[in-house]
Amino acid sequence: MKRVISIPVFIVAGSLAVHLIAGSVLFAQTPQAAADTTAAQQEAAAPPPATAPAYLGVKVIEKPDGSKVVLGNVVREDIISNIAGWDAEYFEYAPDETILGELGGRLEGISLVVVLGTWCSDSHEQVPRLWKVLDGIGFPEESMKTFAVERAKAVADTVLTQELVDWSKSVRDYYAIKAVESIIMYRGGTELGRIAEAPAKSIEADLLDILKR
Repeated sequence: MKRVISIPVFIVAGSLAVHLIAGSVLFAQTPQAAADTTAAQQEAAAPPPATAPAYLGVKVIEKPDGSKVVLGNVVREDIISNIAGWDAEYFEYAPDETILGELGGRLEGISLVVVLGTWCSDSHEQVPRLWKVLDGIGFPEESMKTFAVERAKAVADTVLTQELVDWSKSVRDYYAIKAVESIIMYRGGTELGRIAEAPAKSIEADLLDILKR
């Protein structure tokens, strides 16, 4: 009686391995081709990068309860001229002068992005403290961008337009904001670190820690 012995034969051609056995032909990707395919699939599944938020002039929204919310690309005066007392903490806060001296010598190439909510208690406390620190070290106003946004779950209503809701979301998405206020420090366009809500130590100490990394 004759015995038939099947001998597997592999032929590699480009990205396919051809497997011949017992009269059948099987095709399989090589490991490198499989890795390339996986990478391509992951790239295709990745969400597109967020688009930089469009410039939005200052908007002052008066709520039904009589309170005000300031939205848009803002500077300090835009907030304090519309919401009385918003900067009260500026006059109460006393930064550590030693730390301010260290900060002042490390500012070359530094810029800041601040995302705040005028309705937010953390922003109300920490942003005026930041202003006090920046004034103390002579930080140039033109090196800081400030965005005043709405609540993350805000919806359009009779006083808040969908445009403003969408703009606030675009700012949060672009800067990956998880909480406000967020103070983001950059050098030459590269993020060095950020403070979100309350600092670990103090505004000035946390900024210095970021610069020392």
